[in-house]
Amino acid sequence: MYRVDIPVTIHVEGPFITQSTVPGSYEIDAVMARDSAGRFYVAGTHVAGKLREAWEELHSVLKGRSPELVPDKRRINELLGEASGQVDEDEFDPLPKLLHLSDFVCQYPGAGARARYHIEMDELAGAVKKGAILVIESPFEPGETVPFAGKVTFLAGNKDQAELTREHIRSGMAWIDQLGAFASVGFGRVKDVEVGRARYRPCPLEKTHPRVEKSGFGLAIIPEEPFCIARRPTRENNLFVSEEIIPGNVIIGAISRMLERIGALEEGSPFHELWGNLSGIRVLHAFPARDCFTRPVTPPLSLVKAGSALYDAALLKGPCLIDGKAPEFSVDWKDESDVKIRFGWPALRRELRVRTAIDPEMRRSEEEKLFAYEMIVPDGRSWLTRVDAERIEEEGVRLEVLNQLATLLELGILGIGKTKATARAVILGNGTVRDITRTKSIDGLIGYDTVAIMLQSPALLLCPKGLLEGSAALDETSGHKELLQAYKVAWKALCPGLDLRRFFAMQRLSGGTYQHFRFRKKAAYYYPWILTEAGSVFVFEVKDWKAAQKALETWLSRGLPIPDPVRKFYCIPGDEDEQWSYCPFIPQNGFGEIAVNLPVHRRLCPPGKAVTPITIVQGEE
Repeated sequence: MYRVDIPVTIHVEGPFITQSTVPGSYEIDAVMARDSAGRFYVAGTHVAGKLREAWEELHSVLKGRSPELVPDKRRINELLGEASGQVDEDEFDPLPKLLHLSDFVCQYPGAGARARYHIEMDELAGAVKKGAILVIESPFEPGETVPFAGKVTFLAGNKDQAELTREHIRSGMAWIDQLGAFASVGFGRVKDVEVGRARYRPCPLEKTHPRVEKSGFGLAIIPEEPFCIARRPTRENNLFVSEEIIPGNVIIGAISRMLERIGALEEGSPFHELWGNLSGIRVLHAFPARDCFTRPVTPPLSLVKAGSALYDAALLKGPCLIDGKAPEFSVDWKDESDVKIRFGWPALRRELRVRTAIDPEMRRSEEEKLFAYEMIVPDGRSWLTRVDAERIEEEGVRLEVLNQLATLLELGILGIGKTKATARAVILGNGTVRDITRTKSIDGLIGYDTVAIMLQSPALLLCPKGLLEGSAALDETSGHKELLQAYKVAWKALCPGLDLRRFFAMQRLSGGTYQHFRFRKKAAYYYPWILTEAGSVFVFEVKDWKAAQKALETWLSRGLPIPDPVRKFYCIPGDEDEQWSYCPFIPQNGFGEIAVNLPVHRRLCPPGKAVTPITIVQGEE
């Protein structure tokens, strides 16, 4: 079992341009694309599209002959992927690509300041049409050959499979005759393609990793290229802005796909135990580290600003003025970067890339197929997380599963986010990743009559239509009273020993066609998931310390479970080994991570002399 990297160099003849998303100087209309380091590049997705086109043309000409040179249509879809609904209209599981093509970076700096001009003629006047002149950045001279180097990465069960795939890549690359824009006027002719020898990284088998402990291990994920973990798209559904974190379900999904690629499903596979117990593994959301091995903390939504000062309102009994000013919560802040820095979050760079589908017959952009990714540029940073397998009761099996996972991760992680980025994975000792939210014991809480729980990651705590017993219906008009009652019922279902007094929370909806048919296809009705956002704070009065202590220790080590009324409403089974196929927002996927009694709640609590209680009088509607 191997990770295979095949170096590929494409020699392109000038003039040549792949257009940039970022505008250039005022007088230039079409700018050559540059990556985050300022280098000219050809996007790997563009080369992948050309490779698919070449394979399909060769397959239609050869009509299935010479399979050792050209893959068939089924294999093409396996190698380069297919969107959900494209292979089967009723199938909502996309077919991820096996091959990952990196960006192809120019190995020659070029002049970068030259310009070429493209005009459109007025057929009646026989002259240049008014305003129809295009100024094109042209860093490469006509006839000048420029190398662009990249690599193709994939997993293979053995070297024979890898060499067959390499031969397919070589034949497809050799058939590509043009790259970039303005093909109709001779831009971007491909002169030659060099496909190097495969570089094999074997997966060491039967290995006990020294940093794996019976409770789990820490993990540093170091992305090798920009990635996009998409938030909700824009109203037009064509701009995908990346989250700064890498969610646990994204990591587990990539691991699952890697296991499929190397045949872990087969009996006798050295990863068969890992595959059979994958649902027992919990992976926390990976947060970007500003300081070495220090995992940042989600800023609590109970934070407020009064003037230039920052306070925490979690322990305040009710509405008030602070230093005579109305406190401003995060929704009213102009910028929260200064607050995030205080909680250990780095300032990350972003890169915008615009893409479009190409009509293979017209050789031009398809209508209404333009979309853009705003990606995170990793800049060599680490994203820190933890892995545990406490749901696997038998200690011997648990250790074997964790060691197999650590062994697999030595190949890296392939297929992160929408761009299917690759990353290095470094196994860390269980105590290496520092995190102030990690409470080793709840004993220190005994004696307090108040407990504050903050969500480090989103959690599924609510459902609509008032089907939680004793709570009102929840819709877009629901206010504080309805939400308080709904949260009271949810937390009571989780632990009767905690009585919710107040909360500082935000909610969002997650759903749509894909999630409904992927996770809830058997449901007779459609409702989106109601997620309580990370940073939400819930303040409780403790009614039963023994029950509360037991619940808090369990939630800290295993994540916040989905309340039974919510689980039943969304038709999620009680068996934790089956929940992953019915809901993506489960504790095993990193959701429901909590922090208990963060020091910031007391440290930033405004002093009594600065607090002026106020009474809010609600007028008649």
